[in-house]
Amino acid sequence: MHFFNSLRAFLLAGFIDTILLLAVSGVSFGAATTLEVGVEGLEGEARINVEIALSPPEGILDEDQVDELLLALFQKETPQKVRKALEPFGFYHSRVETSIERHPDRIFLQVMVDPGPPVRVASLTLGLQGLGAEDEKLKEALLQFPLKENDILRQDFYEEGKKVLQEAARELGYLAADFSTQVIQISLADNSANLHLILETGPRYYFGEVTFVPPLTYPEPFLQRYLAFRSGRPFSPQRLARTQLNFNNADRFSEVTIEAEKDEAQDFRVPVRIA
Repeated sequence: MHFFNSLRAFLLAGFIDTILLLAVSGVSFGAATTLEVGVEGLEGEARINVEIALSPPEGILDEDQVDELLLALFQKETPQKVRKALEPFGFYHSRVETSIERHPDRIFLQVMVDPGPPVRVASLTLGLQGLGAEDEKLKEALLQFPLKENDILRQDFYEEGKKVLQEAARELGYLAADFSTQVIQISLADNSANLHLILETGPRYYFGEVTFVPPLTYPEPFLQRYLAFRSGRPFSPQRLARTQLNFNNADRFSEVTIEAEKDEAQDFRVPVRIA
């Protein structure tokens, strides 16, 4: 395992063509039988994802010997595993060849990958709907979406962009913000993708009345000093969390619980209970 970690660091430093060995070992009276998997033709995160997908399955070692039936099944499934592992990185036309080399103390499964041409973003439609559609901060967040036209279609970038945008809306008080449209149309014939993503902001919520639940150890005016928000201002999950942190760091309270439920809001004012 130390060898695996050291070699991965070597690869990430830029020596892409070096073969990574994923090993499953068994020891019997000082002798080892090992299955090694070598991946060639890939680099970066795509390579790492394929390496993870090709981790040798449990049970492939039987009494310190490689189980030939499981090895044959593993080799047969390898091309499909590689293709699935590459799709999130925009590669849908990968070609995979495998071969087995047998040595006295190990079996080596060589995996050669040609990822093929990537799918690129041909068009990207991003939009806002609802009461927050003209919010300048939300518009700015929209401009920071990590995918642009002609970029390789990275599904992880797409999902992260959605998450960041939705969190930005909720931080501005649009607690019900969600995507009314989220479509990815992929054409494998011309390796293109059309993305259509619309965020419906919903109404804006505000901090409502703050209630300190008795019995109180300190007067309310003193406790108010720890609040990172004010009633009537747009609701902010971060400000609520900062308030919790203020109480936790005060070293005056054994335990403080803060509750603020959107479902309890009246006229979009969210009541806050501190106990």
